[in-house]
Amino acid sequence: MKVTTSIVLFSMIVIPTFAVFGAEARAADPAVASPTTAPAAGPTGIGVVDLDKVAEALGWRDEMKKNLAETQTAVRRKLEEQLQPAKNALQNARNQVAAERKLSATQIEALNNAKSRGDLEALGLSPVQIEKIVQAFATAYNDEVLAQKKLAEAIQVQREKNVTAGREAARYAVRRVARDNHVAVVFVAT
Repeated sequence: MKVTTSIVLFSMIVIPTFAVFGAEARAADPAVASPTTAPAAGPTGIGVVDLDKVAEALGWRDEMKKNLAETQTAVRRKLEEQLQPAKNALQNARNQVAAERKLSATQIEALNNAKSRGDLEALGLSPVQIEKIVQAFATAYNDEVLAQKKLAEAIQVQREKNVTAGREAARYAVRRVARDNHVAVVFVAT
């Protein structure tokens, strides 16, 4: 794995500068080398890292996607549990109004699918019954909007954690490859 990682990272990300390339050429060709030209003592090259390519080459991207999917599933399950009381309250309000008004099966279906006050008024519900259903719906809707926001935030936090962990993991591999290839400066491509 070490050799593969070094080769992959080096072939994709390290670009030696002309000065390093030129020094190596002068040192290799005795006709060109002069007695005053000595090989560089330390790292002198410049490298460019594309972290997306590194993550893809090392299989980290799939791992990150899996991690995000697991986080999304876990958070969604937790939020569904938190939403259940509001959904139950809405359904209880509908059931109570249906029982009070003695609605038929067709009317109950229309009540459950109602999208506006007009839909509720068309069923012949009283203003008090309409308000009861509207309030229960508003509570359920607001809870769901809040839950969606929490889900998006949790996913964003996990995504940021994945990126940070990936950068930290890549940092050590990039340092090793840079050291092995005499690269002094490494830039991250964005």
